[in-house]
Amino acid sequence: ANVASTPQFYSMALPLVKEGFADSPSSRDGVSRLLELRMRSHGADLLLRATILLKLPQLTGASAAAILHRFYYRRSLLEFDVRIVAPAALLLACKLQETHRSLRDVAIVFARLRLRTLLGGNSASAAGPSSDDVAQLKQDIMSVERHILRELGFVAGTLLQHPHKYVLQFVKSFKQSIDWMLTELAQTAWNYLNDSLRAPLICEFQPHEIASAGIYLAAKKLDFPLPRDPPWCTIFDTSMDVIRRIATSMATVAAAPPLKDDEVTAIMSSQSGRRTLLRRRSTGNFSPFPETPLPLPSPQSDEAADDSLLPSPLPQPLPPRTAATTTAATAPGGARSRSRSRSGSGSPASKRQRRLCPSSENLLKLGLDPARVAELVE
Repeated sequence: ANVASTPQFYSMALPLVKEGFADSPSSRDGVSRLLELRMRSHGADLLLRATILLKLPQLTGASAAAILHRFYYRRSLLEFDVRIVAPAALLLACKLQETHRSLRDVAIVFARLRLRTLLGGNSASAAGPSSDDVAQLKQDIMSVERHILRELGFVAGTLLQHPHKYVLQFVKSFKQSIDWMLTELAQTAWNYLNDSLRAPLICEFQPHEIASAGIYLAAKKLDFPLPRDPPWCTIFDTSMDVIRRIATSMATVAAAPPLKDDEVTAIMSSQSGRRTLLRRRSTGNFSPFPETPLPLPSPQSDEAADDSLLPSPLPQPLPPRTAATTTAATAPGGARSRSRSRSGSGSPASKRQRRLCPSSENLLKLGLDPARVAELVE
């Protein structure tokens, strides 16, 4: 096989993690490298199985695996349960790849996967998850999704460059080979790339380097002759040292025994005391799944919204009594009010009499005798 005379393949460089597991948050919390790799592999396996059940494209599952691995380079496995981060990463990947699935569907699929695992793979006897379990899982997924967006800087879409899209380009460059051999080579390399999603290779190497390693492993398995003049790895903008390192990591992931759900539960429960201590030491009473506050009621108009943001006015004190107010009280109306204040004192009978007897001037105007009216009232 000969490589077509095409220019070298270049891709957009992604930010990489140079330290790997040596300086990950989980390793700083005391998690061994093998255990971290197995827990990451368990979470990636869950979301890849859910991708098939939800009938999502394979690139959506690859995006979710990349989000999961990058998130655990920011936060520890002891803080966030991998069984909650996996559905949150898949839900976020569905939004980024525009292959939308509802939160309810994602929660039900992951709840069924966990229930099927607990029952030993016997799906016939599974009655389905309860509504309370699904509701709780939905709340946890929404909480973790906010943490993922915050830790990735709300630019998760710019980090989704996958090695899968390079495989077909690289395989098509072997134009002198037989078509069915190229098809089998591409399919085998694609399978290796799917297995590589269980390891955080996308965080440590560039996508085109991982694609080259997948082609290298596929060629070794199929005894496919790779060109040496010019070297095929040079055309693909990589080196054999990097390809061998990636191939070794893929073999390590394939050889690592998978975790079961009860093993993950035992690990998380055994580390619960240490996890609580770490949270209190770092951020006080921090919880990885905070409750979502209720939204404020929407105002009726913009003016109401502006008024609702203003503080309530303080009660104003009464103005002091001055000489001007005293003078106003002695005006014609003031004399009347002063007579009322004097009439306020006295017996109830006298008050009733004053209330029933009109003034003498008014009686005279009506042609009545004031003395006679007084006698009748008494």
